[in-house]
Amino acid sequence: MRLLFQYDILLFVRNKRLIILFSILLGITVIVIFSSIIFSVSTITTFGHNINVYQEGRALSDEILDAIDIRGSSIFLLNDERITSEIEYAVPQIQVINIERQFPNRVRIHFVKMYNYFRVYHNGNYYSLRSNGRVTYINEETNKNFINIFAPQNRESFRVGDYMFHGENAEFLREMTASFERLNLRESIASDFFEFINIVYSDNNTYIGIRGGGIIRILGRENFLTKLRLGLSVFVHQSLGSGAIITANATHAFVSNPSDYTQIRNRLNQA
Repeated sequence: MRLLFQYDILLFVRNKRLIILFSILLGITVIVIFSSIIFSVSTITTFGHNINVYQEGRALSDEILDAIDIRGSSIFLLNDERITSEIEYAVPQIQVINIERQFPNRVRIHFVKMYNYFRVYHNGNYYSLRSNGRVTYINEETNKNFINIFAPQNRESFRVGDYMFHGENAEFLREMTASFERLNLRESIASDFFEFINIVYSDNNTYIGIRGGGIIRILGRENFLTKLRLGLSVFVHQSLGSGAIITANATHAFVSNPSDYTQIRNRLNQA
């Protein structure tokens, strides 16, 4: 009788442990399921930090939302790098600057619009480029001016979202854009003032054409902003125009021999 009683006690303790263990597992399961619903992305919004026109911001927002499919994903498992890459490839006019998680289930995409400073003519097509060298449009119909870039290309064609420049040329293009912006020559102002930038030559100089006929020759690629500022200062303050060529180095800029203009212009046309 005593043995039977002890056996009943052991059986009760074992069952109690199983009940407790089952309750814990059930609780964890409920929490996981509940959390997966609570923390699943249900709302995605966007915010353009340099967009002043509502219609433009709305259109870009729609394109961004169409480019990603993260609704239903866990807010903890979002891959920011992948999301950024997908958005910027599908909408090359913008750059994602932050992916903000608003718990428990909201995500906001912060972006800036990238301006199209440049255009490249290559194998019968005009490629509009944003300031980091990424293709935004092909054969865009527009009345705006672009700064035409002359630089070697190693591919037959490009698609929207591709980068036309890599390595040293890409870095130089970004430096030129940053220089324009530091001089308050943003997008349309820069495009209306400069006609072309030629970096084809093997002499390591950069030739910047000014609408109306002048050329600034930048010697070397170091300290580009300083050299550009010096060259522009000479061009503007001396009221130079067509046929003028200004040579700029890191310390000063000067007006070159007028006969150099025709020679350099012919070389540029042949490049």
